[in-house]
Amino acid sequence: MINKIIVFIVLVLFIFGTAHSQSKIHLGAKGGYINSGFLGNEADGMEKRAGVSFGLFFHTISKKGFFGIQPEILYAQKGASLTQGNFKEDYLFHYMETPIMFKISIPIKVVHIKALIGPYAGFKIQEDILQTNLLTGEEKKLTDDTSGFDFGLTGGGGLDFLLGPIMLTGDVRYNMGFKELDGINNLNDIKNANFSVNIGIGIKI
Repeated sequence: MINKIIVFIVLVLFIFGTAHSQSKIHLGAKGGYINSGFLGNEADGMEKRAGVSFGLFFHTISKKGFFGIQPEILYAQKGASLTQGNFKEDYLFHYMETPIMFKISIPIKVVHIKALIGPYAGFKIQEDILQTNLLTGEEKKLTDDTSGFDFGLTGGGGLDFLLGPIMLTGDVRYNMGFKELDGINNLNDIKNANFSVNIGIGIKI
């Protein structure tokens, strides 16, 4: 699995780096806060949970600044919690994700107002499932056979500040998963969904 992730990441960077060799290119790091939950007909009653994300981005933009592409490599935490009777189960999934964001910008001097949309693929690297007895406080770790792969669509908007060779970036996004997770309390129609707030810094290369 790790080898497949590495190969996929290298191919993404090579393809988009080659296709935009005549554009402005920035390489940078970013991080964010995730408000995560589940989406689907059987997700009623599930509570959202907080998570984080961080990783690298490879940003290209046309010389006039109107269009761009931004492949990313991110570690992201997703999940939710479910209370049934006297038991509460907290689900936390750890993913390596590779969003590919297509960007339309309105450049106003050094400020670019942007809209983002694009697909993402996620590879689950770990899951933490904790069951708590609400009467006794006893905690027990569980294992579920949830899907190891996730994919979906990401959309949002934000601002880029191009300050010489430095780019400061921030955005708000909504991620909607298309892949059913399976294995969560015998619920079938459950998918990842989350809002995120992200900031980052890049340098022109």
